[in-house]
Amino acid sequence: VEGKVFGLICGCPSGIGVVMEDKALKTAGVEPLNFTSPSHGTSFSNEGCLTITGDSGAVRQAVMAGREVGLKLLSQFGEEPVNDFPSYIK
Repeated sequence: VEGKVFGLICGCPSGIGVVMEDKALKTAGVEPLNFTSPSHGTSFSNEGCLTITGDSGAVRQAVMAGREVGLKLLSQFGEEPVNDFPSYIK
């Protein structure tokens, strides 16, 4: 969407991705653009992905909220996940 910020929230396994995306949409006033899941576009990768748009503050807040809940859920499998590279959204 021209003139608006674009964001991507993607989580794997897809169940965690869906929870991340739900949290992101409920946290900030963003508009969903596209959703993919194993039954709709990502059958070989088991991911849930959501693209969003909105003003920069809302997109940033939504991405951070999704990431936070995803990290909490993934840490239940063992250790908390660690990025190989620093996140550019802080």
